[in-house]
Amino acid sequence: MALDTQSKVCLDIAVDHRIRLLFKPVSANSTEHSNHVSRIKSRGLSLKRSYHEIGVTAKLAGPEISRNSTKYLPDYQVLYSDALLNLLQASAEPMLFDSRLVEKSPGVFYETLLSSCLSAKCNDASLILRQMSRLQRRGWPDSVAWKNEAAIRDAAVSTLQFAENVLRIPEKSNDAQLVKAIRHCARSCQEHVVTGRSGRRPEYELDLRGTRDEFLKLATKIEALLLDFLLRNEKKALRQEDLLSSMMGKMNLGPAAVSKTPVSPLPAPAEKPRWWRRGRRS
Repeated sequence: MALDTQSKVCLDIAVDHRIRLLFKPVSANSTEHSNHVSRIKSRGLSLKRSYHEIGVTAKLAGPEISRNSTKYLPDYQVLYSDALLNLLQASAEPMLFDSRLVEKSPGVFYETLLSSCLSAKCNDASLILRQMSRLQRRGWPDSVAWKNEAAIRDAAVSTLQFAENVLRIPEKSNDAQLVKAIRHCARSCQEHVVTGRSGRRPEYELDLRGTRDEFLKLATKIEALLLDFLLRNEKKALRQEDLLSSMMGKMNLGPAAVSKTPVSPLPAPAEKPRWWRRGRRS
């Protein structure tokens, strides 16, 4: 299998696995293989690979999924809208508005940003849009066209709401770089929403691929910020270690020096007066 084809198949499998985790799990007794298994098997046979190699590769394409778990565009739209809401309320807003993070060290901000999984949630939104874009390219029968088109419009509305909420965030927040990256993503997402009009009501269309790329860029920028925070914390820790080492090097750990200053002798007692001695004899 050519390297570029192999990489694409592996990426498709990885995306499928991640999307399955985002959806609710299915029961183990109603499963079938990933839809990429047949593709892998046919490709392996055409390349005259051994049955053992094809079987191992097909096994790695698991886990299995439910027979009734085929997801359509409206399913992904609901998942996408939930992902945007979770991205903003559970991760972005606490990171940007919690004043306690400003009062603490940069290391605490790094740990909080890392544990918030903000980049992973941006990546999830990108993967969901990727799946929606794949379904859009394949097309659909006229019987479900209205449902899929409505799902894209709903996704556009969710994207606009997300962007509007993000752009309300003041630029002076906990971290200027993080705010700048999130606001840039929001403005770019707004540009990928096409506004039309059906009668008196506005209608929206969403550029799925363009919006997908914006969330992927944001995830990459957040990972770069995490790396920058980590490197700065490591440099600070190294400086503290060097300072401590230099202080330890100046310390003398030998026995304490004994003072050689001569001690003056005690003065001799004063002689008693004669009248005192005479009084003692009487």
